[in-house]
Amino acid sequence: MMFDVCDPGSGLCYFKYRPNGYGCDDGLFYTLNDSCDDGLCRGITDNCVRYGVNCTPYSPCITNGYCHSFSGRCTFDRLPDGTLCDDGRPFTLEDRCQG
Repeated sequence: MMFDVCDPGSGLCYFKYRPNGYGCDDGLFYTLNDSCDDGLCRGITDNCVRYGVNCTPYSPCITNGYCHSFSGRCTFDRLPDGTLCDDGRPFTLEDRCQG
């Protein structure tokens, strides 16, 4: 990112880079903490936002889905073995988490 500077003595104007770390907006919806870096506006890519990752648990024995912004992959916590759950099948009783 640049800004213009004018020299009152000569009347000439020139462009200068903003200092590194200066806040800016790179225009990308999926980047965070955008700032100037050697004349360019750059942000940290959040691949969860970029690709619309949804970390909804895929099993009643899985909980707390979390998307890692760098990889865009989900991590889940497993409920302890033996925890009561419902497998969604009407013909089973006392379902429990296992493995």
